[in-house]
Amino acid sequence: MRPADDLRRHMEMGSTGSLTVAPDGAATISVYLMQGEILAAEAIDDGAQLVRRLVNSGHITAEQGQSMLARLANVVQVGDVLFGTIPDDVVMELYGRRFRQNLVDFLLAEGTTEFTAREDIHVENVQVGHDSYELVEQLGAAIQAVGELLNPADQVLVLGEEPPGSALQGELLECMPTDGALGALLDASPREPLETLVELQRMLEQGSLLLQGELPLEATESVPVEAVAADGDPELATDEHEELSSEVCMDEPIVVDDMAMLDEPEVDDSAMAMFADHDFSRGRGGDGLFSVSRELLDTVDLSGVDLIEPGESDDELLLEMEDGDEVEAAGGAVSLRFGSPPLTSEEAITKIEVTNEVLRQLASALDDEHGSGSGQAAVQLLVESSGALFASLFVGVDAGRQGVMDTQQIINNVFERPETERRRILNKAMKDLIERGFTLAVERVSEERFEALLEQIAGYQGRMGL
Repeated sequence: MRPADDLRRHMEMGSTGSLTVAPDGAATISVYLMQGEILAAEAIDDGAQLVRRLVNSGHITAEQGQSMLARLANVVQVGDVLFGTIPDDVVMELYGRRFRQNLVDFLLAEGTTEFTAREDIHVENVQVGHDSYELVEQLGAAIQAVGELLNPADQVLVLGEEPPGSALQGELLECMPTDGALGALLDASPREPLETLVELQRMLEQGSLLLQGELPLEATESVPVEAVAADGDPELATDEHEELSSEVCMDEPIVVDDMAMLDEPEVDDSAMAMFADHDFSRGRGGDGLFSVSRELLDTVDLSGVDLIEPGESDDELLLEMEDGDEVEAAGGAVSLRFGSPPLTSEEAITKIEVTNEVLRQLASALDDEHGSGSGQAAVQLLVESSGALFASLFVGVDAGRQGVMDTQQIINNVFERPETERRRILNKAMKDLIERGFTLAVERVSEERFEALLEQIAGYQGRMGL
């Protein structure tokens, strides 16, 4: 069974675990699922590929790239090197693009897959906020749209007569090698391979590029990648391309001891942003990231409301502004929502998994100081001593050997609560659990070990969306 078919099968089965494939001559790729939903897609060369895109996009110099690669060899998680050195929003965007490219590579892979069932998913680059079935279909459509460009080894590009239609297209022209080799262009691109191929296909259609030995392509319908863009805006940038430094395009990522960051180059907001981060509930900025995504905004629907006639008193228009309540007023239905959006299962998983990571680090610190098993016992006590307000969320929840809780059991308990209070009570319960854990750590571990604990969990509030 092809890896793509096996992935769809496990999605339909609602599996929880990892599906791994090792393509010939390519990096091993693992896709992680939670109840059939895709939470992560990682490859063993993620660190090197992320550094490559940072160098190619001009966020770091080639020398800084070499230094960063050296540091990656001594850490478990790529984020330990990137966060605090690269702006958080840049890293999160790169994570989203890498996740989607890994998923693309898995869909294209040939070979035997291996599935490993897991009770919990603990990976670095968790991505939520998407519909897994829709995402797979969208990426499949983009793969099909680029057609013959998927085999870059024999493809050579030449400049066409038409100018680039967006800032990204202009960047790709600047990065194109003198011999026009498509493979070299993919290596030098500031974007992931499939995103680059999609944009090159557009340039072939509009006449900005030609395949060597072929006539210009007739204009056809644009590649349907807009649905994969972060902002959902199908419009492409039409601004004239701004001149870029030749240092932006590097064939090989290289890195530095001096990690002073360069000024971040401006990016056209309307440029196509395939593989951009869809996760609006996390962040590594301490206080989290804000989003203007429409589904996260408070909405007021006044459709069908009759205007107040002259002479009438607006005192008669009484509105009970409760969360999501609907009232009849002035002869029409007024729907008001001033509360937070409903909690989705993906968001709930993220919040609980971030809490579990904090608890795991706390349990590890206690084990180091007081012996194996003391961390699990302490976390169990924290769970059982939750106040009456949060007790219902921890019914049937026990701390595992590493101090982590049963994510699915907590989700089941949360979704038994009324919809309007789920987000609020889950946020408060997880925050309360972590804060009581901190109090316990202050009392029971050394100052040096406590400081190390804080470094290990830095940014947890942003990742939880608090």
